[in-house]
Amino acid sequence: MGDGSLMHRHVAYVLAVSLGEERWEVCRRFSDFKRLHTELCAAFPASMHGAAAQMPRKELLPTLRDKALEASRRMPQLQQFLQWLLLNDETRRSEQLMAFVDVLSRGHAELWVRSVGSIGGQDAAALAFASGALSHLHPRGHCQNL
Repeated sequence: MGDGSLMHRHVAYVLAVSLGEERWEVCRRFSDFKRLHTELCAAFPASMHGAAAQMPRKELLPTLRDKALEASRRMPQLQQFLQWLLLNDETRRSEQLMAFVDVLSRGHAELWVRSVGSIGGQDAAALAFASGALSHLHPRGHCQNL
């Protein structure tokens, strides 16, 4: 693989999703997190107002190594953001969050809503970065190293 192809690669975050006995991993780029944030702000402006709902800034970095370093620095903020989404009554039951973690495509929407639907129910679902939380993402969007 030549240097030119590395310039077009991206860093992906690998999320480990737990829903009762069901477990899977989902690859998401930072732009996916930003899109989720934007969609949730539009759908739930009152809930998404405040410091806990804020996203880290994105910097334009020239190399994959720089991108990976910046991504690892963002991870704690993104983890806090995901946990906040699970604690918030509106966002944890939102279609936007369910789509983001592939609940809808797996046909687990009813299980998700039952699991996280009540106050305190967020413990039934977990979102965390997988042990190998960063992966290199090919420009076509195929996650590698899962």
